[in-house]
Amino acid sequence: LLNSLLFILLGLQLRSILDRLAGHSWTTLVTEAALLSLCVILARILWVVPASYLPRLFSRRGQARSAFPPWQEPIITAWTGIRGGISLAAAFAIPLVTQGGKAFPQREMLIFLTFSVILSTLVVQGLSLPALIKRLNLKEDGDAGREETDARLQASQAGLARLNQMAETEDLPDEIVADLREHITNRTQRFEARTSGSANKEYEERATIYRRLRHEIVNAERKTVVSLRDASAISDDVMQRLQRALDLDEQRLAAEEGD
Repeated sequence: LLNSLLFILLGLQLRSILDRLAGHSWTTLVTEAALLSLCVILARILWVVPASYLPRLFSRRGQARSAFPPWQEPIITAWTGIRGGISLAAAFAIPLVTQGGKAFPQREMLIFLTFSVILSTLVVQGLSLPALIKRLNLKEDGDAGREETDARLQASQAGLARLNQMAETEDLPDEIVADLREHITNRTQRFEARTSGSANKEYEERATIYRRLRHEIVNAERKTVVSLRDASAISDDVMQRLQRALDLDEQRLAAEEGD
């Protein structure tokens, strides 16, 4: 919303800004805007690329020195230096007059050049980014997926450990403990297989069948609840409470799609 507001304000002032720049030829304006945009893009490249390697190179920790990113990553990071609302807000923050009461020199030119840089980076860098990513043959590294799988594994292991601890210290029904232990153990084994890179098809197939059956059970329960309401066996309030419980079951199923 703030970015949109800034560009709306610029649009309202753009005509008056261009009128005040009437003394400059369009060739001069376009040339200066292009040169400044080029300087901004090159400056980011010259800063980001060395900054991605030099701190690691001079680090005292061997781990940091060995963790050099692939050369494609700094290139993409340097190329995505798209300017936007902050640059425009800084340009608009230039006062209209100086402390002496005179008009701030070249204020309109500064705003015009800022807008030109924003437009250039949005159009040139923004539109060319997909082609650059494809050209550099970059692919998703899967870090988020690995982190999620590892977190799920540790959570399942903690849950299983807690269940075993409670089974030893409390008088719990054996059938309930066995059912929960089997469920958590299956999940843990699947996550261990995924973490080690040797996903077991048996676990995946069992999980798919388990979720499909759960979906069918919830759907059958939902239809039964509605039919009971239609037959006036239960009230609308009771049906809605039961439907909310079934909705929660469906949400839990959706959250387990990654299991």
